[in-house]
Amino acid sequence: MAIYGKTTQGGATDNIGGNGRIRANSGVFPENGTLNSISAWVDSVNPTTNRIIGMVYDSSGTLIAVSDASTTTHNSASVITLNVAGSISLVAGETYRIGVWGENNASRVYRDAGAAGDGNYLAAATWPTPPSPYAGSLASRDFSISLDYTAAATGVSLTAPDTVTHGTATTATGASLSTVTGMTL
Repeated sequence: MAIYGKTTQGGATDNIGGNGRIRANSGVFPENGTLNSISAWVDSVNPTTNRIIGMVYDSSGTLIAVSDASTTTHNSASVITLNVAGSISLVAGETYRIGVWGENNASRVYRDAGAAGDGNYLAAATWPTPPSPYAGSLASRDFSISLDYTAAATGVSLTAPDTVTHGTATTATGASLSTVTGMTL
């Protein structure tokens, strides 16, 4: 698995609870892959039970993934993992917005100061349905939110009836032959 985003605990917090408190980071994705989960550094201002969800939007603001709700009673900084169902493809060079949202006003996400426009916030949503398209405002924030993903395989791929054997004796059926240092295909 690979990770994209901010994985360290920020030094400050922003509220993510209740209606209108989605916080998100934007950035250009580095490689093709498949989304596994969203992680975030969060806590609560009191130990009530809070549900938190994560979401991913593409560059047009279209919602492409929503996590299951994680129930948490954290009253100190903790990393939560928000699982995403299905196979969501992520594309190299695409700008994604990765966000989190809490059920009530007790939820907070950690952050640091960021460059202008790194962060986003949305103040017009009704729990628990994330809006699509996303129409948030830019903020100079770097939220402690990341994606866990599986990078797409690169290089040679074989399909039956192709055969590859390592060593001096090589057999290839239905494949073009070429030589790679230490291995013949």
